[in-house]
Amino acid sequence: MEERKAGKGEKAIVPMREHPLYLEDWIGLRALDESGRVVLASCDSEHMHLPIECWKPLVEQYVGSRS
Repeated sequence: MEERKAGKGEKAIVPMREHPLYLEDWIGLRALDESGRVVLASCDSEHMHLPIECWKPLVEQYVGSRS
């Protein structure tokens, strides 16, 4: 696997499909992805600081809403 470099005080981001968790299929993520059952979405925000406008429609689409 290619080594990722980051600036001082920063952490390198390893793409999902290059991470050992995915490559070695520890939790079945690669199998799900290869069968077309993984949906990737992105939001314009900082890591782990997702605005409700981003995540709520995804939760409602894939999990359901209370109404």
